[in-house]
Amino acid sequence: MRAIRARSGRITFDEGPHVYHFDGKRVGGSVSRYASSLWPKFNGLLIASRCGERTRLKWTKNAACTDAELAAAWDENGAAAAAAGTKLHADIERFFVAGDNPELCPVISGWMQRKFPRDLVTTFPELIIAGPLFEGGPIVAGTIDLLCYDRRELPGHEWGICDWKRGAVSSTGGDRDDLGMGVRGSKHLIYSVQLALYAQILRLSYGIDVKRQYIVHTIEGSEPEIIEPNPEAAAIAVVAATMN
Repeated sequence: MRAIRARSGRITFDEGPHVYHFDGKRVGGSVSRYASSLWPKFNGLLIASRCGERTRLKWTKNAACTDAELAAAWDENGAAAAAAGTKLHADIERFFVAGDNPELCPVISGWMQRKFPRDLVTTFPELIIAGPLFEGGPIVAGTIDLLCYDRRELPGHEWGICDWKRGAVSSTGGDRDDLGMGVRGSKHLIYSVQLALYAQILRLSYGIDVKRQYIVHTIEGSEPEIIEPNPEAAAIAVVAATMN
């Protein structure tokens, strides 16, 4: 347990440019970037050009808005959602560090207390990790929302990782990958690949065999929903690791 915290202490993260440093040296990439690297980046103007009056009216209250105005409305909505997600993550982190947090939605905190009892589950919230994704590979870093060691599981204790997601976790839609595999990059799949990459770093650099991986849809006023990752994520993660 001490070794985990010691290694994490050697990693720093600059939120502005989203850059990690390990032992003072800049890390080549982040887990989130690797996880989404197989699919094209979202092009708001291109998508907006394909939208009709109904979509334009929904987002801008103007059915005749320009593509740029529609894309700007999406950007504004995305920024607001990101800010709300950042606050929720911070509230959850404070809950685990202090054992309680009055600012966290009571529905969520009650669920957390039942799911992760402090006397039976050791938790590492917002844990920064770094290591290669394959033997001899470049160092990659990322922040796990929650690493936990569950002493209730028999015949042995189990490690698990959780990824809090405030927004919807859709398993449909998304562009096809850039490699011609025909795999659509839904949010559920990309989040699943991200968890698989975290598990790979933990196995190679921390000696931790992650048995449980969960995407947890977490939004104020509702009890968190555990979503199992895509079963193909581990294989796709190998492709993402070697293609970057």
